[in-house]
Amino acid sequence: MTAPLPRRVIVDDADPQIQYSSIGQWTSLTGGSLLDTLSNGLPFQNITHSTNTTSSLSLQFRGSQPQVFGTSMGVQYECFVDDTSIGSTADDTVIGMNNLILCDGAQFFEAKEYTLTLNVTHELDGMRFYFDYITYIPSTSDPLGSATVLVDKFDPAVVYTQGDWLPGRLLGQLDLFNGSTAPPVNIGTHSTSLGHLFLPGQNQSTSNAIYSIDKIESASFSIHASTVNLTHQVLFTSPTLDPGPHSLEVTHLGNATTPPLVLDHLVVTNNVSTPSAATSANKPSTSVLIGTIVGGIVGG
Repeated sequence: MTAPLPRRVIVDDADPQIQYSSIGQWTSLTGGSLLDTLSNGLPFQNITHSTNTTSSLSLQFRGSQPQVFGTSMGVQYECFVDDTSIGSTADDTVIGMNNLILCDGAQFFEAKEYTLTLNVTHELDGMRFYFDYITYIPSTSDPLGSATVLVDKFDPAVVYTQGDWLPGRLLGQLDLFNGSTAPPVNIGTHSTSLGHLFLPGQNQSTSNAIYSIDKIESASFSIHASTVNLTHQVLFTSPTLDPGPHSLEVTHLGNATTPPLVLDHLVVTNNVSTPSAATSANKPSTSVLIGTIVGGIVGG
């Protein structure tokens, strides 16, 4: 069985914990002003920060293995954890794609206080640099407070039942076919779902799925085929819920000739803490699931 990835805290570019330098100029972009590179999804929360001159930002955090995400436009930048470089200008082959890991501090295994700095290092001659979010593995001894947490598809809190869940063909996602049901996962006040969809060589069609909260409120959403690969796609967002323990269940209603539903990860926003697999069914929780089923469409 594939081991789950550790849960990661997500710090969005709009989070006040991120300090933007007074040197240079950062612009917050939302909605229609965002980069429209849908093949790898829109920026997280539909917000990104952009600059076209020498600029920097920093984040102080307690945890380990930070990663910086954004959109590569072939401009020069470098990231540091304390005084150690963790990456610089991205490969030109991925220019213009959102949700890319621009810098990776995988070598920082020890959970402690760090300062992460990102420097855009020169004038950009009309090009812009786009910063989206930072993730890191939180210290197990620290409360998560109102943090947003990424929950991997193999996390023990996510259980698969009924139907055919199969290993995905892109980035290790799981394909969800006809009648497959993901059983309840305890959540808090809100849920969003992202998914990868795969349809190589099949007709352009649509399949349907439903999600329910606490087995009472349910809503449907559609999964569309595509002629190109699409990843980091938002499938649904739940309504706001009262704080407290909730469960989320997702069922795919398609068949072998319609697009499958593919799960990569969930995004959970806490009020206090994220429930573990061992305790979520038995103890009240004030966590908030912003479950993002991240995936894409492979077209034929």
